[in-house]
Amino acid sequence: MSRTVTFIIPGLPIPQARAGQRRFIDHAGRPQVQSFDPKQCKRWKADVRDRALVAMRADLGNTIPLDGPCWLVAEFMFLLPGSAPKKYLKRVEAGDLLWKPTKPDLKNLIWGLEDALDGVLLRDDSRVWSYDGCRKVYGPRAQTTVTVTTEDAP
Repeated sequence: MSRTVTFIIPGLPIPQARAGQRRFIDHAGRPQVQSFDPKQCKRWKADVRDRALVAMRADLGNTIPLDGPCWLVAEFMFLLPGSAPKKYLKRVEAGDLLWKPTKPDLKNLIWGLEDALDGVLLRDDSRVWSYDGCRKVYGPRAQTTVTVTTEDAP
């Protein structure tokens, strides 16, 4: 039996950034390095987690993380820049989605999303076996649409 959870995160998709580092001396006088997520990434991941939990309650009736092999489909939608040609603006206004060949990298967007879902929607992000259908596009609004499907083991 397959189970599917779908949800939308409104707002600009945030890619996983390199972790910041803070150097300090601990109470024993030893130098230490502590890594942390940038604030913008941390806020976006918290929003993803909250929306995933709401979708799990609605779609599955519970908040138990999925444990089987999963495939993740994500559409990262960005607003077209104001400097874009008018023909592209008209296409987007008409409902077309245009591919986005510029930064951020798709792999960093997926990485941030996967980190946010780890332990919440997915028991472990290593359970994801396919990212088929993930894409980044220009569209009428900035948002991320996520669908995670799992199959029970035979």
